[in-house]
Amino acid sequence: ADLMVARDPSPVLGSPSDFDLSYEDVEFESVDWAKLSGWLINPGQSKVIIQTHFGVQCSRSGWTPKGRWFAPLWDEESKFLPHCKHLAQEGYTILAYDMRNHGKSGPGPRPLVTWGKEERNDVIAAVTYITSRREYC
Repeated sequence: ADLMVARDPSPVLGSPSDFDLSYEDVEFESVDWAKLSGWLINPGQSKVIIQTHFGVQCSRSGWTPKGRWFAPLWDEESKFLPHCKHLAQEGYTILAYDMRNHGKSGPGPRPLVTWGKEERNDVIAAVTYITSRREYC
């Protein structure tokens, strides 16, 4: 059961600068006080995509089987930054963030993955954050 709900290391692999992308480190908070960390990639464009990540053991930059304290879910890495590079080349700003209990974001009220019950607050926080910035209103 821990495989699906326990917090496991989900390192942030690399940086947008590895792909020659301009970016800002950003932080924002959910309504239940989870401190969320992310990147605003290719800032200043008129089109914005908010990139979240899937389930457990993942971060804004992807997933790796390295360093797992239990059996990894997949054998190969899944990297998101190449997708961000493509989106930036198409003229998008990308808000890529770590959900609570993942990557560099803090825990929520419970240090578990709740499969949407609490994580939905992270999505709302990301939308609230991007729309609070004047250049994206």
